[in-house]
Amino acid sequence: MEQRPWWMAPAVIAVVVAALLLVVPRVAGVKPVYLATDVLLYLLVAMFGFLTAYMRGQPHLLGPWRAVFRRRVAMAAVMVLSAYVVVGLVDSVHFRRALPLHAGSTQVDYSVQVLSLFDVVTEPLWSRSEQTYSAPFATRLFSKQPETMPDGTIQRIYPRLKYGGAGLDNPAKEELPDILRRIGKGVILGVATWGAAAWLILVVASRRHHSGVRRLAARLIRGDTVLPWRVALYTALLLTVLAACCAANRAA
Repeated sequence: MEQRPWWMAPAVIAVVVAALLLVVPRVAGVKPVYLATDVLLYLLVAMFGFLTAYMRGQPHLLGPWRAVFRRRVAMAAVMVLSAYVVVGLVDSVHFRRALPLHAGSTQVDYSVQVLSLFDVVTEPLWSRSEQTYSAPFATRLFSKQPETMPDGTIQRIYPRLKYGGAGLDNPAKEELPDILRRIGKGVILGVATWGAAAWLILVVASRRHHSGVRRLAARLIRGDTVLPWRVALYTALLLTVLAACCAANRAA
């Protein structure tokens, strides 16, 4: 069986991703915007993919990198950096939303505001702004403002936030239980997401290495692998739980 060229797999992935960047925005009804910084980031990621594919067939290049990744700190650092790369890629997909059609008009106009996928994911954070900054988990403004009291007098107090803790009737008693409930919700969501992804990776890896899923999972738990994949999985668990906590409570 003839071996495929080293560049074929990354080339196919690059073509598929480029096609998605061109087609998906139009199907979603938005106008894609390609900034110079976005294109540069895409090129850097593509170059990294081609370089990685090339090094896999070059033992003199692959050996030193394997020695680096055998260190647990290096593996954990790679997982954290990968999370930064994912966020950067999500934030580099820009577009303009379509405006509502005017009566009797068929021409689609687009907003002048350029958004990214990251802006859409974090929309509650920037669209629901308060009058002033406040402390983390706060339910009242940072500075005092004059407010009319029930008896008609005007006093300078710390008024309630419009969004932060808006669903609490008595923040002094309900704030801590609400925070713990939201954190627990995020932890459960993160652990479930990580567990499903880890199991899928184990299934694929077991078929590749012709080993049972349970046996491979036991090896990972014991750390009986050439590379410290256990550290990678635990780091991914921490990152997933943090991301899930933010995603589950982004509207709070």
